[in-house]
Amino acid sequence: MIYLTNIYKKHKVIYFFLSAILLCTTFAPLNFEFVAWISLFIFILIIDNDILFLNSFIDGLIFGIILFLPLMYWMFYSLYKVIHTGFYVAIISYILFCLTLSIFIGLSTLIYKKIKIKNTTINRVFLFPSIWVFFEWIRGWIFTGFGWFDIGYTQINNQALKYFLPILGIYGLSWLVISISGVLSLIIPMVFFKKKTNLTILYLGYLIIIIIIGDNLSNINYTKPYGEKIKVALIQSNIGTSNKWIGSSSIDYYAKQIKNIKADIIFTPETAITTFEKFLPTDYLNSLAKFAKKNNANLIIGMPIIIDQYENYVNAVMLVTNSKRPFYSKYHLVPFGEYIPFKDILSTLYSKFSIPMVGFVPGNINQKPMVIGNEKIAFDICYENGFGSELTTASKESTLMANVSDMMWYGNTFAMYQHLQLSQARALENQRYFIQVTNSGVTAIIDKSGKVQSELPPFKDIVLYDEVQGMIGITPYQIYGNKIIISICLGIILLSLLLRKFKAFRI
Repeated sequence: MIYLTNIYKKHKVIYFFLSAILLCTTFAPLNFEFVAWISLFIFILIIDNDILFLNSFIDGLIFGIILFLPLMYWMFYSLYKVIHTGFYVAIISYILFCLTLSIFIGLSTLIYKKIKIKNTTINRVFLFPSIWVFFEWIRGWIFTGFGWFDIGYTQINNQALKYFLPILGIYGLSWLVISISGVLSLIIPMVFFKKKTNLTILYLGYLIIIIIIGDNLSNINYTKPYGEKIKVALIQSNIGTSNKWIGSSSIDYYAKQIKNIKADIIFTPETAITTFEKFLPTDYLNSLAKFAKKNNANLIIGMPIIIDQYENYVNAVMLVTNSKRPFYSKYHLVPFGEYIPFKDILSTLYSKFSIPMVGFVPGNINQKPMVIGNEKIAFDICYENGFGSELTTASKESTLMANVSDMMWYGNTFAMYQHLQLSQARALENQRYFIQVTNSGVTAIIDKSGKVQSELPPFKDIVLYDEVQGMIGITPYQIYGNKIIISICLGIILLSLLLRKFKAFRI
């Protein structure tokens, strides 16, 4: 036992780095979901007992950097290879962004070390998950937010845990994953060093209760089928970025493609048409509508739309087969990608890069689902897919959900699979079929249980045909959003602060 303890002390920095690297493998496309337990078990064990570097904040910061740099490598690819910012601008931007994300992990470890109490069980099983998730939540909205890589996404395919999503959302799933890892950090040393106590039974009971509840939740349906299944067609054009934004490649392609598609609803990707309607060939959209109607289809086109006399424009999807041309316009825009923060300062710099249309204005918040035939479809566009709580107002009134995206910006990187992981979570949170259409991949249909029902191979010019079932009903998450889990987190944090006032709990 002393020998093993000495090995830990000698190599704990290596274990620390290993835990961050292992956690990378739990996200898409590798999806080694059970590795998350090993990674977080090691991390919690180390962070609770030691300070490896200057202080606990730096420990968390370094862990975050090791985690986010591999996961976010596609950002460098996009900036350098697609947008052509130049190597130094791309690498500095990429590192600074990963550093920013890592700050939230640093704050988690710092606050944890500051307010933990003299009860290891409460600390690891309840307090640390609450602090971590609280900062995940802040990361999801501060400075417009970035919702990718929440720990809960690692368990999207875990049958014992994923059905907590319709109740607690992605942050609730994150809390459970970290809490279970905290329990493992208590059990495994007990078993390994043969120090079994009555607490061992208590810890095992906690894990068994979570598994039993998760299994029973799989049988609860908050939604039910509405009407008959409908046939959908998802067009994956595989038109490269340079061809898409220059010339008439897209215009010609969709005119030719839509003529031959037979489905109830035809979907195209984000900005499938990159030109404002007034610059399109005469009667172009009417022609597309005519082609679709000839085959008894409704047609959704992704395109920019001018919305007022001042030439302000939105990133939108439009139902062109409806004479009123209803559209959904993107509300949560990508900073620096779809609009320029500090425009007066940065506009000159941006003119040197290959980023088309960075002057979008946001659409209205809480737009109604789009009525298409017998369905009500709650749309979101690309980046919005990472903000589950922002989608619930429309989704609870919808029968289907759909995301349209332009993933060509990220090439053949992990970004497309990570994006699909977000869609699986949204399908589960809302218990609705989720349609994801992209121009390069992954174009897919996800059922209400988060399972990928069908998908296309990436970077192929092909159409996905499948059937989807409209659903009605409301999940607890659609009603309460993140309020339940964030209230739990804050309650536990405040309880810890209160207990520290008593000498018996103060470290």
